[in-house]
Formats: sequence, C-alpha cells, structure tokens
Amino acid sequence: MSNIMKIFRSKRKASKKKRLSDESNDDDQNQTAAAGPSNRPASPPIFKLTVDCCDEIFDYWSTKDLHSFGQTCKAMQKVAGEYFKRNCAGAEKFTRDDGIYTYYYDHEGASNKQTLTSGFNRYITNISHYYDHGRGPLRYIESHSDELDSVNNLYLVCTRLNKEKAEYFRKILPKIENLAIHQCSAWCDMFNDILKLCENVTNLWIQDDLGDIISRKKNPWLLQNYPKLKRLHLGPRNVNEINELVSFFERNPNVDIFSTNYRCFWANRNQLMDSKAKLETLCVEDFHYDTIGNMHEICDLLKQLHEKGFYKRLHLNFREISQQLCDQIILVPGLERLHFKKFNKIYSVPQMVSLKELHLPSGLKANDIQIL
Repeated sequence: MSNIMKIFRSKRKASKKKRLSDESNDDDQNQTAAAGPSNRPASPPIFKLTVDCCDEIFDYWSTKDLHSFGQTCKAMQKVAGEYFKRNCAGAEKFTRDDGIYTYYYDHEGASNKQTLTSGFNRYITNISHYYDHGRGPLRYIESHSDELDSVNNLYLVCTRLNKEKAEYFRKILPKIENLAIHQCSAWCDMFNDILKLCENVTNLWIQDDLGDIISRKKNPWLLQNYPKLKRLHLGPRNVNEINELVSFFERNPNVDIFSTNYRCFWANRNQLMDSKAKLETLCVEDFHYDTIGNMHEICDLLKQLHEKGFYKRLHLNFREISQQLCDQIILVPGLERLHFKKFNKIYSVPQMVSLKELHLPSGLKANDIQIL
C-alpha cells in the first residue's frame, strides 16, 4: 500500500513540475505546442488501471489503507469509495465529534479496530449512534447530512430518544429504510417526532427497549399508517399483551413479515388469533428450556394461526434442542427455517419436508451432524 501511494504521489508531483515548466516557455513555443502534438505529460500509470484491477489491489488492503488512498485525489476517492460502499456496507460505522469511524479487521486479523472514514461520507450506507455522551457526534451528523447521500440504515443503541435529538437526524430520517432501536427509552412522541419522518422505512426493528417504546399501557405509534413498512420486529423486555396489534395489522396490510420473541408471542396469542393479517413470514425467536413444558400448546397455536392464514412461512429460533422438541416441531406447518443456538446432546431430528434452512451452532463434529 505505502509503496504504491509513494509512486502515485511522486508521479503527481513530477507531472505538476512539468506543467509549471511548460507554462514558463515563451508565447511562440506555446503557440507551436498548441498547433502540433500535445506536449502535456502522460498521466500516472495508475490512472490506466481498470476498476476491476483496482478492486483486486483493494482486496489486500485494510479499510484504513483504502480510506488513506481515497484521499489522494477526487478520481481515486470515487474508485475507492465505490469499493468501500460495495464491500464494507456491513461494517459498523459510528460518529464522534470529528467524524464517522468504521470498525475493521487489520492484516493480522485483529477485530474491532477503528479508523476515521469521513472521506467516504457519500458512500456510507449505515450509521450507529450509541449512548448520550455529549452532542458532538449528533452535531457532526446534522452538519454533514447533505454529504450522506447513501445512508439508509440507522441503528440507535442505549440512547434516550427525544425531540431535540430527533432534530439532529431530521435531514437523514427520510432516507432511512432500516431503523433499528436497541435498549432505548422514549422521551418524546415516537410517531410525530421520529417515525413519521422515516417516510421510506421498510424495516422497523425494536429490541429489548426499556419499557416506554413498547409500553404496558398505550402504544399510539402502533395505531399509525406506515405505507412502505414491510417488516416489524418487536422484542420487548416486559412481557405483556400489546392491545394495538390487531389495529396495527389492519392499518398496515403491506407488512408481510412479523418477528418477535416467544414470550411476547405467547402473551399476545389472543391478539394474533383475532387479527385478520395475512403474513408471508412469521418469525419466533429465543425459545428457551422453560418453554419445552408448554411446547405442545405453542405448536397448537402455530397450527391454528397457519390454518386461519395468519402466516405462510415460519422461522423458529431455539436456544437448545431436546427430543421432546424434535417430536413436536415436526407437527408445525410451514416451517422453513430452524435455528439452534446450542447443542448439549445430539438428538434424532425427524424428517421435515418443508424445511429449507437449518442453522447449527459452531463446534459440532462431523459425526454429530451425520447423526442429526
């Protein structure tokens, strides 16, 4: 990386000196040069590389090296920036007072390294905001929002959401398609101050909030219309019936994926049975060992929901496996995805005709998988 950049910079300096020398010639020489073949120096060889060649080189660099190279000139910023957008979209990006940083792996494979990548602001697709440590990061987002052309994912973590904070995000909220809220509290009108501004949101993910976004009493934001919303995830910390669920599905028939944890699913079984929603996919996550005792009841509920057309496809996520569980899930209709987080013992899983995806924890031996 460093050698290539040194060659590039030296050639740029040589080109600049050559142009200055040409400009110092007398008028007759300039006129002759204009009439005959161009005497302008050839551009550095690096500019002759195709985008594919550049991508091959970039594959060997860390995100820090890529960003440094992108700051050499506008042409290379665009080439490197497009590579960054395509290949680093999944890397988490967060703001500080002085800019946007990206987590990356270095050449030795060390993780969670951070580097400033504000030179790629136009190519950043996701931003995370953590905690409430001052207003510097928020001011940076507000003052550079015009540069954040590609941002469509916003991840808010452990922060107090209020009207003042929403103002810092006001210019980028209409661009957001995926909004994730994790362990946050709401000190504002969630719909009018935040969600209403996310007019293009297609995926709304709320997980383990502190109890006032998904409330025990009232959730007025669930009584609103979200024209482009396709997926809703509710993972509340407090297990309670959400009385607005029936109205939400009636007002938002465009929602075709609903995901939640098993405690919220079971607490809202009456709401789901009363709903006239027709989902493509239902996802129930985080089944735990204490669920196994009433797994028969849960499977019966799932069968009833499938029969009434509440869902077509089912995704289930279990913390661990048991033989009783294996015997029960074969009876659940529409099961296409099954995920186990932990195996204490290998059981015989019966044939499931509709299953398309099986996710297993790492560390299993080949003979264990063969038995499974």
